[in-house]
Amino acid sequence: MKILCILQNQWANNPDQVLALHARYPGKRNEIISRLLFRGSLTGKRIEAVFGDLMEQHAFIFDEASTVVTSSAKGNPPYNANHVRETIRRVRPDAIIAFGTSSRRAISDVRQAKRDKLDLPPVIECVHPAIQKPGWMAEMLDAKKAIQQLSKQLQPV
Repeated sequence: MKILCILQNQWANNPDQVLALHARYPGKRNEIISRLLFRGSLTGKRIEAVFGDLMEQHAFIFDEASTVVTSSAKGNPPYNANHVRETIRRVRPDAIIAFGTSSRRAISDVRQAKRDKLDLPPVIECVHPAIQKPGWMAEMLDAKKAIQQLSKQLQPV
């Protein structure tokens, strides 16, 4: 099963360096995001802690709702619904996990766009993994259960 995970945006100490990576390797956006995500960030650690076993069984592809790279973990630039739509078209996932408010809003805009209807796979809404409020683990585990149920439904009998 192919799962597209949409976060809000990339951040780095040197955003220009990350943007240069994206420009240098335009077809490798998802790989760049994934590699940077799992280099010790809180977001990556929590995703790995909750979804790690599923990541070994399924293809998890990571992208962002915004194409902006900020220099702050608290940065939250506006989402880009066109980017999200094109990512969904390109990846053609079996399911989407929308991590955080920006991702959920971007998916909502993609759903409501009248100019070109896009058949969306099931979308699982989840808190952003780096949220600092109690209850994040339970919400992420609920998203994991939803992925497990979808996986069972999509398996051939």
